[in-house]
Amino acid sequence: MTPDFSRLLAKLADSGFEFVIIGGYAAVTHGSAQVTRDIDMCATLTTEAVATLRRALAEWNPRHRITPQRLSFLDVSPAGTPVQNPYLQTDVGTVDILSSVLGVGDSNG
Repeated sequence: MTPDFSRLLAKLADSGFEFVIIGGYAAVTHGSAQVTRDIDMCATLTTEAVATLRRALAEWNPRHRITPQRLSFLDVSPAGTPVQNPYLQTDVGTVDILSSVLGVGDSNG
């Protein structure tokens, strides 16, 4: 499978899911020649944001890529359960979502 990061990012942006691109893909967008095989992002993962993320990714079979069973992100954890740092494989590419990045942002909330 060839990742389609443009499609993935457009879908997330159009869904209203709020995120910031970080990591290798962010470096590529600023001119780095680094090859990246996933998208890293940071997002506040409220119950509503996770529901939006699930709706946006539903058609692309999102799975927890760190679990040996590749559990479905649509089912695990159940709706309403707090989620932190989902590392997901989808039919259009890999996305790692961090709920915080130390040293970035306002520590006063």
